[in-house]
Amino acid sequence: AGAVCMLNSGTVAVKERAIVKQGGLRQIINEMEGQMNLIGGEVKELEGHVDKLEGDVNTLKDSEEALNNIAQAQGSNCGELVALLKENKDILKKQKHRLIYMKW
Repeated sequence: AGAVCMLNSGTVAVKERAIVKQGGLRQIINEMEGQMNLIGGEVKELEGHVDKLEGDVNTLKDSEEALNNIAQAQGSNCGELVALLKENKDILKKQKHRLIYMKW
């Protein structure tokens, strides 16, 4: 038994030094708990962002539905209405550019 203990003593010493170098298990656990708390805070923040985005999505869905109702009442669809809005935006941009050019 004594011989087995002597053979294992070298391995035990090496492993003990490794644990001491790491600052002990308690320190490692404390660091991991700190990281978990940090991640938990970030998760809560992200949940807040997700909730806000879900609200924004619902608002946009309501707006889309309202635009569809308007488009249907006027005999067109939402795609046509969006295309007309884009065309109007392009026309306004060109007009603005021409007005700026005329000032020079």
